[in-house]
Amino acid sequence: MKLARLTTLYPSYIKYYYARNPVLKSEPYDVQQSHIHYDAFGWADFWSHALKPVGFEVREIEMNVKPLQIAWAREKNIRFNSKRWIYDIAEAQIENFQPDIVFIHELRGTTASWIQRLREKNPSIKLIIGWYGAPILDTSAIKECDVMLSCIPEVVSQLRNDGMEAHHLNHAFDPRILDRIDRTHDQHIDVSFIGQIIRSNRFHLAREKLLLELLKKTNLQIYTPSAYIPLSKKLTTPVRYTAYYLIQALKYMSVPEQTLQKIPGLRNAAILYEKPLAFVNPQLKPYLNKEVYGLEMFQTLHDSKVTWNNHIDISKDSASNMRLYEATGVGTCLITDWKPNIQDLFEPDTEVVTYRNADECAEKVTWLLENPEESIKIADAGQTRTLREHTFGQRAKQFRTIIDTYLSKQ
Repeated sequence: MKLARLTTLYPSYIKYYYARNPVLKSEPYDVQQSHIHYDAFGWADFWSHALKPVGFEVREIEMNVKPLQIAWAREKNIRFNSKRWIYDIAEAQIENFQPDIVFIHELRGTTASWIQRLREKNPSIKLIIGWYGAPILDTSAIKECDVMLSCIPEVVSQLRNDGMEAHHLNHAFDPRILDRIDRTHDQHIDVSFIGQIIRSNRFHLAREKLLLELLKKTNLQIYTPSAYIPLSKKLTTPVRYTAYYLIQALKYMSVPEQTLQKIPGLRNAAILYEKPLAFVNPQLKPYLNKEVYGLEMFQTLHDSKVTWNNHIDISKDSASNMRLYEATGVGTCLITDWKPNIQDLFEPDTEVVTYRNADECAEKVTWLLENPEESIKIADAGQTRTLREHTFGQRAKQFRTIIDTYLSKQ
């Protein structure tokens, strides 16, 4: 069974990665993609590797990685519109692969009209699956998917209430990462936090508030893309916000991309794949380190005695994010916000440490640092649990069961 997974990577990661590997831009498509996959950013090739043993041939399509996509188009002699290359090249890749299933990881970069076009042009497609892991303003694309998956139980319930077919599927860890980092490194970072701090409703407002409190009481090291915003981006952010929301509104009204591209002043904004981020709270700025991605992120997690986790605001009642498995997977002691379902994933205060407020969190972090033997014991137990129950291999079996349920109805 053939599955195409469409995804977009953080624009900041793309810039970061190619800046670190400048000669990569001139390499063939397969070389570039293998190089990026090895770096293990986001889901990388985790799904294609895990789904192969359960009967899937997977084609990974990183829609917005321009050097990579241009290389593919050049090698296949594919012509494309220079203003619509993100859509045109990905569309050509789907036609070339002729998949049975399309799995769209990033619906914020996809529109209802384009999904309809994919379905119409590719009769091989039997099922289109979408992923919902963070707030999506334009929900029209969701309605074009046959099935939605989410790591957040609250989102699954909401989608079902809206009449959608939806299933809960947790994030996971790829054990191959353990062979790509230096596990002999000393843990020289007392306590770390790696992640976004998006000042927007339904994102990380609660996280920001907690961080401000914790910084008064702990030696927390924060690694985030919010650490540095270029002056050019600061100056254009108001315009970008206006363009983003205008375009999302037009997309919601099913205005096709071809029409958006013709609107003066909105041509470049018409393919915005990332909501402009609000500037980080000035009180946090002195404590921010540069962002770390991919293997550098995993190495930073490994090098932390303790790493801190806090969930996105839309996951109010559920432990659900990737950091749960990334941190425990590399063998770091994780302290995470308590949620009612945490005991379904890890044994609280045995495999991970939980907190309910900033004071309790600071107290537990201090105790863990003063009792390194206990911290290591918890970290080892958490890693054992993740490698036993929370790998992509286990999730692939669940994924296959979900797929078979819907294909059997056709």
